[in-house]
Amino acid sequence: RDKLDSFPTSFERDLARYELDSIGKLARENPSSAQISVDLESVSVEKALYGFEVRYDSQRPFEFEHREHAECLAEAIRTRGRKTFPLKEILAWRLPIKPEGCRKLLQIQNDTRRELARLRDEVASEEGELNDSVYNLYGVTTEERLVIEGFLERYSSRSAAEIAEDEPLPENT
Repeated sequence: RDKLDSFPTSFERDLARYELDSIGKLARENPSSAQISVDLESVSVEKALYGFEVRYDSQRPFEFEHREHAECLAEAIRTRGRKTFPLKEILAWRLPIKPEGCRKLLQIQNDTRRELARLRDEVASEEGELNDSVYNLYGVTTEERLVIEGFLERYSSRSAAEIAEDEPLPENT
């Protein structure tokens, strides 16, 4: 999950055969504001006069020659889920120089999402089996089990991040 949350930085090691460069050097134009405000619902990639724009709010967009660079940046902004970024931070993120490297980066991210979903399902299944074994071991009745599970559901000490991890990830289209 951490690897997905820090996309694209966390995938650099998986792209050893691709030359990487900073978004600051790959972007034709970028916003002039030092702090970027993001409306996560409006992050999109659009065709522009001389390339592709990453739109994220009413501010001046990032512009790239290749759609793949724009798609990677848009995905990084969406994945981080933050509403503000220092421009300096975004400009320091690194992407493959060639479009095929960006396609590979997005493919690796999708594969990681699928693997995370598979592991999440596996853990949930095994957790259910373990709970059944513990309830049987201690002779917990069905009524007692409902009380225990209701209590745990209501007063869970799980953090918001852990609860969010249980929600399905959006698929990259």
